[in-house]
Amino acid sequence: MTCWGRLALAVLAVVLPTVGPGDLQSQPGGQSRASFEFRVGAAVPTGDFGNVDVGCPVGSTGCDFPLQVGAEPGWRWEARGRWGFGAGSGVNLGYGQARFGCSTAFCGRDAKPRSKAVTAGVDGTLAWFGRMRIWAEAGVQLETVSVVRTRDQAGEADPKAVWYSWSPGLHGALGVELPFTEEGSFLFSPGFRFHRTVLDPPAGHEDMTGVSATYYLAELGFRFLTRKR
Repeated sequence: MTCWGRLALAVLAVVLPTVGPGDLQSQPGGQSRASFEFRVGAAVPTGDFGNVDVGCPVGSTGCDFPLQVGAEPGWRWEARGRWGFGAGSGVNLGYGQARFGCSTAFCGRDAKPRSKAVTAGVDGTLAWFGRMRIWAEAGVQLETVSVVRTRDQAGEADPKAVWYSWSPGLHGALGVELPFTEEGSFLFSPGFRFHRTVLDPPAGHEDMTGVSATYYLAELGFRFLTRKR
């Protein structure tokens, strides 16, 4: 099964809630309402996005141009809008950025791997425990990432961030949601997220390798529901 087929199955799974619409009307955030959400948390890259090129340890010389270095753990934020449905599901559209770490021995002080993404997703309620909601989400994104090329064509140290073209990717998440206020208009939503986007070498840098930008997130979310009309 293709990645898109697996995504379709995941979306079907999260939009079929285990709690009926009637039960949700008394729950915070369960009604059909628009909301704004801000999420921030730690980002941990993995795979080729988190690996330094083999054969080029810190302090080595004679590495082939261009030397690409992997990203190290950093942080990410995302702002997004959400429209909730009565059955405890919702759709969202957002924009986020990540800034990853990189050893100063390779990247210097300024050149750091980064990510920018426009995201769209659908979420559903898996269960309620009192006023706590357990949710799951699946979605897609358009994402661009930068990697650091540490040497120029002459082999001299010259750390520069090279941006890859915008490419489609997938993400999934699981978390809980708790109300801060009695009326449930301000919600706290921690969770775990997975992002993956496969990117080809950027134009003008065909001698660089492609990147599978895969990273995990441990996030804190804060959601504000709009007033009912």
